[in-house]
Amino acid sequence: MKIGYVNTLGGASGDMLIASLIDSGLNIEHLQSQLELLNVGGFDLSVVKDKRAGMSGTHLDVDLDGEGARIRGISNFVDTVENSRISDDVKKTCIKIFDLIGQAEANVHGVHNNDVHLHELGTVDTLVDVVGTIVGLELLHIEKVYCSPLPLGSGTVRTDHGVLSVPAPATAEIFKLAGIPVYPVGASLPSTGEMVTPTGAAILGVIAEFSQPIFKIESTGCGLGTRNPDSYPNVITFTTGIRNQAQVDSKLTLIETNIDDSTGETLGYVFEQILSMGARDVWMTSIQMKKNRPGIQLSTLVDSELADAVIEYILMETSTFGVRTRYIDRVEAGRKTEEIECKYGIAKVKFKILDKKEISAHPEYEDCKRLANENHVTLQEVYDAIKQKLYLAD
Repeated sequence: MKIGYVNTLGGASGDMLIASLIDSGLNIEHLQSQLELLNVGGFDLSVVKDKRAGMSGTHLDVDLDGEGARIRGISNFVDTVENSRISDDVKKTCIKIFDLIGQAEANVHGVHNNDVHLHELGTVDTLVDVVGTIVGLELLHIEKVYCSPLPLGSGTVRTDHGVLSVPAPATAEIFKLAGIPVYPVGASLPSTGEMVTPTGAAILGVIAEFSQPIFKIESTGCGLGTRNPDSYPNVITFTTGIRNQAQVDSKLTLIETNIDDSTGETLGYVFEQILSMGARDVWMTSIQMKKNRPGIQLSTLVDSELADAVIEYILMETSTFGVRTRYIDRVEAGRKTEEIECKYGIAKVKFKILDKKEISAHPEYEDCKRLANENHVTLQEVYDAIKQKLYLAD
């Protein structure tokens, strides 16, 4: 699997992301030809090699004329993307990003999504930043993106709404909505100003998994921001490489607790809620506890950044007084999901991959259940129809 890893030590913005892709091998002419499919004018791309705090890389300017500087709304951006000739996969991802920006702005200003006024984000460079990044990843054949936590920045930023604290309210709302892990910059640093823009946060919040993969490096690129402070390098790096199909995931935490005095209804509810919080897995094991009481061992496997929230929920909702935790490694096979059409309709099928070979296929239960109910047939008949299509494809 070809992956990309984004290191946001110096912040993140849409133009920095595109610049890092160009610096790691993205052909600028190919990118421009894809952006022309939007049928939108008013901008030019200017690419130069430069340095920030001694780090060499690529700087991108999206230069706007009067038409490009005209303020647009989220619905206009979405319509432009939907009516363009870019690929369907790029369209879907871009629309998710614009929806996230729109929801964040609506929440901050207390209005409906359709009534959001974008101000600085309403010019065509926002459209170029979003589409350019997603198109660039497609052109580089990146299958999955990973990212470091994002810096909060410090100090203030001047906007059309006046001088705001950093992170700006819309950016902070995107952090919250997308569940992006963040960290404060060191107190020893002078005021950094805005380090992550709303567009940069929204792009990464939609496309990236915030963890550190193990992979073999193929290329590295450095995207430069506009500023050049002395206290930190205003850069973002993008590293591409190959991730093994069977991969050790070492960012997981196992949480366990023994319970003998919570009701079955409570435990069933807790089980469902932990899964809805984003746990990788939850299971319950029958055990024998002290004083010969039958009990349940509640176990859950979570990404480590989610552990604190899950522990707090278990302590709040169940009768337990404590939990056990430990970091664990998990080896994962490669996987991909495709939609398969059988005589009853379309269902997703998950393929297991080892050494770049598909070794098994598993129809998604919820899709098969839906098709069984819609067609008034048994679940097994749906499974058999999908498997027949898979065999015929082979």
